[in-house]
Amino acid sequence: MSEPYRYRSDSNPVADAWFDIVEGLRRHPLWVRLGLQEVNQLYRGSMLGAIWIIVSFLVFGAALIWFFGAISDSDANWFAAYLLLGFWVFQFASVSITSASTVFMAAEGWLQSQRLPLTLFVYKLVFRNVFNLILTGVAVVIAMIYLRHPMTWQALWAIPGVLLLIYNAVWSTLLIGLITTRIRDLQHIISTIMRFAFFVTPVLWEIDSLGDRGAVAHFNPLTHYIAIIRDPLLGDPISSMHWWVVLTITVIGSIGTFFAFARFRRSLIFWL
Repeated sequence: MSEPYRYRSDSNPVADAWFDIVEGLRRHPLWVRLGLQEVNQLYRGSMLGAIWIIVSFLVFGAALIWFFGAISDSDANWFAAYLLLGFWVFQFASVSITSASTVFMAAEGWLQSQRLPLTLFVYKLVFRNVFNLILTGVAVVIAMIYLRHPMTWQALWAIPGVLLLIYNAVWSTLLIGLITTRIRDLQHIISTIMRFAFFVTPVLWEIDSLGDRGAVAHFNPLTHYIAIIRDPLLGDPISSMHWWVVLTITVIGSIGTFFAFARFRRSLIFWL
């Protein structure tokens, strides 16, 4: 299936962790193929195939706009774009976090029968989620054209925002995967938290519309990840606060995850 994994068991844990990360990236043809295979299996026998991802997003988004748009004081078209963009980012973040809790358990058979980089399965899961992000992004583009929402050059700021979102999905998937493989009950806790997070994240409502209660949203990390992508696309002023929060989380999360991976990487196979 693939060439043997050059496992550096005699080196120090930090070097091994770095080698695993690089080796996983080097095997991108494998995790891309596995990711696409999972998508194909999910929609096997369906007439529309993966197009159902676009259709379901548009249908559910339209339902949310129809209901919550009726109770919003904002311009109907603006609020529709606001909700769809927020839902697009939140859905990717939510699926990334919840699916990360089983990333290594789902690969138990592979890991116990072959020597493969652990990060290969992280990259595979993130790739699959990014594939869905791209397809739902097509749905967003279709909706924005239908709404005739104007775009400016400021919208280009959403590109680094999306790249940061995807990068954060990588390290958070690795970290959550490590923790939940050791503590299985966290799978259910994370799933419950993400259901609750949908209602306390400014997707269906605007921060300013809730007054003092809305200010609580600033303590929700997802608020800032959504803002760095949604605000440029809506043409709203870009707040440096959102970028600083996201960059701070990114740096601290990346460093913390790397050292956690170096510390527990060799133990993970015994937790499966």
